[in-house]
Amino acid sequence: MRTKTLPELSAYSQEEWTQACSSLPAIKRYKAWIEQDIPAGDFSALLRRRRHSAWLRAAMATLFDRSSTADICFEWSREAEELLQAGWAHCGLDALPVSLMAVGKLGSQELNLSSDVDLIVVSEVGVNSQIDKAIKRFRALMADSTSLGFVLRLDFDLRPGGRFGPLVSSLPQIEDYYWSQGETWERLALVRARCLFGPDLLVRSLGEVLGKFTYRRFLDYTLLDDLKQLRSRIHQHYQLVNSNEYHLKAGVGGIRDIELFVHALQVLHGGKDRQLRTHSTQKALLLLQDRGILPSDEVSMLETSYWLFRHMEHLVQMSEDRQTHVIKFDQMPSGLRTCDKSTIDHFTAQVDKIVGSLLGPAVSHQETLPSTIEQQQAWLKDLGFSDQSASEVWPELMSQTAKSTRRERDEGARRQFLYDFVTETSKSGLDKNLGISLLAKFTQSIRAKATFFSLFAREPRIVRDLARLFSSSPYLGSILASRPELIDSFVFKFHESFSSELEVRLEQMAEYRLLTEIISANQFLYDKNATKLAQNLSHCADHLTSELLRGLDDRSSEDSLQIIAMGKWGGHELGFRSDLDLIFVSRLSPTQQDHRIAKRFINRLSDVHKGGRIYNIDLRLRPSGAAGPLIVSLDGLTEFLTQKALAWERQAYLRARPLSPINCKITELITSRGLSDQDIKELKDIREKLIRPPQCPPGERTDLKFEKGGLVDIELGLQTIILYHKVGGSGPSVEEMIKAIIAVLPDQSDAFDLLFHNYMDLRAAEQMLQLASNHSGSEIHYSSQEGQRLSQLLSSKPGQLAKRLAHLMSQSAEILKDLDPVRTPG
Repeated sequence: MRTKTLPELSAYSQEEWTQACSSLPAIKRYKAWIEQDIPAGDFSALLRRRRHSAWLRAAMATLFDRSSTADICFEWSREAEELLQAGWAHCGLDALPVSLMAVGKLGSQELNLSSDVDLIVVSEVGVNSQIDKAIKRFRALMADSTSLGFVLRLDFDLRPGGRFGPLVSSLPQIEDYYWSQGETWERLALVRARCLFGPDLLVRSLGEVLGKFTYRRFLDYTLLDDLKQLRSRIHQHYQLVNSNEYHLKAGVGGIRDIELFVHALQVLHGGKDRQLRTHSTQKALLLLQDRGILPSDEVSMLETSYWLFRHMEHLVQMSEDRQTHVIKFDQMPSGLRTCDKSTIDHFTAQVDKIVGSLLGPAVSHQETLPSTIEQQQAWLKDLGFSDQSASEVWPELMSQTAKSTRRERDEGARRQFLYDFVTETSKSGLDKNLGISLLAKFTQSIRAKATFFSLFAREPRIVRDLARLFSSSPYLGSILASRPELIDSFVFKFHESFSSELEVRLEQMAEYRLLTEIISANQFLYDKNATKLAQNLSHCADHLTSELLRGLDDRSSEDSLQIIAMGKWGGHELGFRSDLDLIFVSRLSPTQQDHRIAKRFINRLSDVHKGGRIYNIDLRLRPSGAAGPLIVSLDGLTEFLTQKALAWERQAYLRARPLSPINCKITELITSRGLSDQDIKELKDIREKLIRPPQCPPGERTDLKFEKGGLVDIELGLQTIILYHKVGGSGPSVEEMIKAIIAVLPDQSDAFDLLFHNYMDLRAAEQMLQLASNHSGSEIHYSSQEGQRLSQLLSSKPGQLAKRLAHLMSQSAEILKDLDPVRTPG
């Protein structure tokens, strides 16, 4: 047993106990509880008695000034860790591949008497039912109130994604979240991150991942701006209007200001000086002085202020063991060591001066909504919103006040969110009125819950993303606006494992597909990278179909049914709202079981769920055609490709991509046949039926797919060239096809490179059209609302966009004119 640094409870006289119990109800309550007889086997009660004894030692040492505040905080933190470890082991978590990490004041071993214990749970294997159940038992054991109270207040909200993120994250999820989504405040919070227990390798790996995220080798010049905004937001959130009160934690010049200042300096300098990477605020101050980063007088002032405020915090908390940080100057707490308003004012002013020298003023003059509804409506009209948006939609928005016990604070957060959203929407140059109408739908769906507005205040990126998505896409924006429960997955890009229960699993799959589209759309709106978009959507389809088929067919890989992706899916080029073209393949002749599995697969994938259908399916490319058997054997597929497939079918099968390896080299079988004169004639007839000349008059409308030089025309041309020249080694995507053609026709490489860039520009426009429209299709009507919205998304005007697309298509048609045997004369 380690030596206690605080006096034992027996060290206090009867008079001192009488004084403490008469003035502080929590001390009286806990003293009575620890004196009760508790059965030896009642682990929960024994743990609570142990906690109350430790708390009483810290409280009595505070009240009678028997130890320094730093020692009291350290000792109470050590006790809290031992309590956590006992509970962790009791729930079997020490035998599982899980680590528990402390952040906040427990991480720095500076826990106050009534503090939450901030924790993050990380697993080597992600979450599973065993870990999930054990964590729930642990939370209940430690935090639930019984007749003997609770052990510790557990708070998991600092985990990746906050309260919206998964309770247990894997190490890859942690790394992905922080490097793709991590905010400045999270870097500062992780300064105090400290693994308490868990597998050694996981603990070391976690430390490396978080260290690299928190401390950068090179100075980030945007960091100081972020820190200044962070300080300002904190103080705006916690402003007190009563001059007779002071918030010891969040007030200007208070505890959080000191911690923010110290952690900021650690993050700024800790990338190059590893010694600064300490969890302790006290040690960090001394190290900053030792390195000459802070002068000794400032360190002395900050250190004295910090521990004075922490002592006063203990005094106001230990009366009822409640989480309060507000001190009332006309009701100062009792204790041998206390102070008055003038002392607090002196220290807070000095701290504010020091902190402000790095992080700027505590309160910035942040712009917000005009005061009256009339002024707000005039403001909206000045920004270019329609009369309908200002006079009908906006009053409805303003009527949805924040629902919260702290209404004044949270209503301020709601109004700030509305101001920020309108400002972002206005700056984007997109469809303002669509954005504000979907915002109204969204705020109605969330029922003005304050937790959402707190999230938006903490994560400005979310406001930007919502503004862009709502102003761009009636299709996806409407889905997100009507289903705010998706906001956590949209923002933090987390997804729990699929359930083993089929119906739940199908709902999760439909939602997964929907979220993939929303997340991919949000990224696409920023980078306009059609290749990355298509790959994300195609990988989603691969994942969901493979998962579903595995769940329906548990036979060995040799006997199980196989899927060949076709069309855009086969080429890793799926778009928004795309159907899945596929065929089923069996190794031997299809059995009745094969057919049952295939039918169940089709039904499950196309049934309507809460998130809509998982996918619509198109099976018309199977060898037997739309009316034939669902499944083809490998021998049947080989026979079809080598002997029976018509030229247009061979074109289609150039897109074939098995989701798992099969014993059939599809591309080689197709290309070895070449094209006969009759084949070319048939393909020419098909092209003439499919492909239309440019629309007249120019500038009114464009069909991106079926006009001459459009997407389908380019795809058909490339496929014909591959078949005609017997080009081997081609993959199913347009990019792979072009690379294979260039290898055979190197003299035409410049032409085919240009053709590929034109194709991708047209694809980007096509996918942006899907976002801008409420319906699927490839035809742009430039004078329509969708056409104008598309032009805005592509940073153009309708007339300019029409000319640019016409040029791309004309140029593509000209390139193919002399290379595609279907188009060459004779």
